[in-house]
Amino acid sequence: MRQYFEKNKKYWIGVSVTLLSISLGGIMFFSSGNSIDASDSLYKQELAKEGESVVEINETVALTEDLSVVGNKTLTGDGNLDLNGTITVTSGSTLTVDDVVTVNTNAEKPGIIIETGASVVLDGTMLTNCTYGIKNYGTVEVKNVAITDCADHSVYNVGTLTGTNLTITTSADLCVANGGAFDVDGLTVSGSFSKGIYNN
Repeated sequence: MRQYFEKNKKYWIGVSVTLLSISLGGIMFFSSGNSIDASDSLYKQELAKEGESVVEINETVALTEDLSVVGNKTLTGDGNLDLNGTITVTSGSTLTVDDVVTVNTNAEKPGIIIETGASVVLDGTMLTNCTYGIKNYGTVEVKNVAITDCADHSVYNVGTLTGTNLTITTSADLCVANGGAFDVDGLTVSGSFSKGIYNN
């Protein structure tokens, strides 16, 4: 069976195979016939395989490895993703993070890296405890996003970053480094920084 997602509509093709929907450890995977659990390696496989899938997180889920996103992936739910690493969205891929409350990463690593040709939509999300909250070489859209407690830049942008209602709280010297297109309506920056937004 193959599964398609388009503007919150789901389409299934096939009559003899049942769609597998598995919920383990607060994560629900919608996948075309593959049994997935919440271990690091299989979680990485789900995000790294080509195609479209949705991962629902409704509690705190702790993972210890870096994650790479290939294809069109959605993280959704009202839980927390406690990730000791970096999410890298690879060129040609799309990641949507929808209402996952907090993505908490390692203070020595970036939170989300968006490669050239990749795109990310962050909607109702908080990024916290990373070197860079967003490190963007591609395209990012933010909607009601908070970035807190980043050790270096909260946002490093050399791609295109647009959206509404981005709140940044930081004690780092540098807040937003922009070398691309940056257009956010409703940007709030607070904390003990020396530079808020600067073009490099």
